[in-house]
This record gives sequence, structure tokens and C-alpha cells, in this order.
Amino acid sequence: TPAAIYEPRKHLHPAPRIPLPVKLLLSYLGVLLLGAGPTFFYIRVVLQGDLLRESSLRMSSQIQKVAESLRSVPDDERLQVLRKFGEISTHRLTYMSLAGDVLLENSVLLPLTINHASRSEVRMAMAEPASKPEGLPVWTGLHGTGYARRHSETTGFETLYVARQMVDAKNQPYGVLRLATSVDSIEAVTSGTMRFLLNAMAVAASVAI
Repeated sequence: TPAAIYEPRKHLHPAPRIPLPVKLLLSYLGVLLLGAGPTFFYIRVVLQGDLLRESSLRMSSQIQKVAESLRSVPDDERLQVLRKFGEISTHRLTYMSLAGDVLLENSVLLPLTINHASRSEVRMAMAEPASKPEGLPVWTGLHGTGYARRHSETTGFETLYVARQMVDAKNQPYGVLRLATSVDSIEAVTSGTMRFLLNAMAVAASVAI
């Protein structure tokens, strides 16, 4: 009926009003979460990538210094000099022939019989066409250096590898020297920063509440 059309709907209730302090709290938490997202991405992806690149640059520089010191060393004495360097090196050292056969490995007691010619860091160090790093992006500033990140079958850890070709005084290549280090220390830095940020966010939310 017409009267029923204009009859007010008494069963509908107005939406509850949110108090102003609650609105301010929700706004604060929203801004906090919006800022945390890019920060977490930066720490987990960008910062970790920068740390890996810096480690690769340092390891490449170490290999270059060893290569320069071996340029004038006779062929029959190079392995002995590299063995001494491997004893004081904080990184895992692998010296191999141009064919990829392991001639020296300072972290294992038994000689390795696995040929390393197919490893991506070795192929990059040998300047093979279309060779790309495994598990890492292509970085600038590492010309003549091969690098990769993968699970090591020898040590069982996630490992960063850096390799360079060795040349003698006549610029003739005679082998490949590779350094390797576990990425646990790098991941520990980023994980510690993530934990600090999460704790800071928890404190900020508690203070706001």
C-alpha cells in the first residue's frame, strides 16, 4: 500500500561510528605496514645482492693479486706456492687446469676427481660465449671474472664461487683459480637486520597502542 511504501524501516540500524583514537591507530599501523614492505624487500633482495657483489669483488681482487705474484714463478713451483696460499686463505681454494681438472683443493683431504669445466663460473672465467652466472644476476665491474651461487656438493652449504683465469709472464693461460665462501655469513647480516626491523615495528605498534 502507499502507506507501507513510506513507512520507515525500523529494523535497519546505523553503522557504528569508529572512535577517533581508533581511526588514528589504524592509520598509524597502515602507514607502518606500507613503509615496512619496501624496506623488507630492500633488505632481503637488494642489500643481500649488494653484499654478494662486494664479496665477489673482494675475492676477484684476491685472485688477481695471487695471479700477479705467480706470473714470474716457474711452472714446476706454482702448485707449491698455491698450496701455501691455500693454507692461509680464509676461503676455499680450488686450482684447476684449463681442461677443468682439479689440481689443488685446500678444503678436502682426498683429491677431487670431478671435472669442473662445465661449472658456470669456470666457463665465464674462460670467456666462453653465452656463459652466464648461475644463481646470480650479471654484475658490472667483474670483467674477466666468473662467479656463481649454488649448493656445494663438496661441503653441503650454499656457496658463492669466484674464478679467474691465470696467465704467465707471456700472457699465456695455464689454469683457473677459484675461491669459494659460504653465504651463511651474508644471510646472517640480512636476517639480523630483518629481526631488528621486526622488533622495532613491534615496539612502535606497542607504543601506539
